[in-house]
Amino acid sequence: MTQPLQRFMKPVQEGISYIKKGEYDKGLETMAPFIGMLEQADHLPIQIFYYYAVAQFKTGQIEPFMSSYEKIKQQTAANEAEEKMKTDLDKWFEALLKGLNDV
Repeated sequence: MTQPLQRFMKPVQEGISYIKKGEYDKGLETMAPFIGMLEQADHLPIQIFYYYAVAQFKTGQIEPFMSSYEKIKQQTAANEAEEKMKTDLDKWFEALLKGLNDV
């Protein structure tokens, strides 16, 4: 990985680390500046957006979660891990819809 790419990815990796530890707000804050740049690409990295979407869901950011979910659904998984992430988000989305219908 080139040095500029490493500098770019460091905050993203830190944000994912925060999210994995349950520090969702801190993870979102750390990753937010880079998500906007990544969204402009034709191919979004599923692994990065998966963690971002999870943090959005966990912090109650429903509309942003739904937007991230739709963007991820449009991507083709490159491997089994990415396919599992997409499937996991399907379950989160279904739980959200069920919760909205129960209100």
